[in-house]
Amino acid sequence: MLFIGLQGAARVWSYVVAVIVGGIAVGLLFYAKLPLFRQRRFVTFGAQVLPEERRLFYRAGYACAVFSIALLLLLSRR
Repeated sequence: MLFIGLQGAARVWSYVVAVIVGGIAVGLLFYAKLPLFRQRRFVTFGAQVLPEERRLFYRAGYACAVFSIALLLLLSRR
């Protein structure tokens, strides 16, 4: 309910934060899957196929993506 009543600059800055967090999510997911891209494995699902040290980045990327999408959905409501 906090984000639904925002207007003006606060609403714009909330959108900016959501887009920046979404960009961070894309970067984290790309970094996590980089070893698979180098092996020419472009379509994989889940963290099991990732090296152990990259799984945390993968999960953090999805957490950022979920947060960004939820914030954008809340801001899109009037």
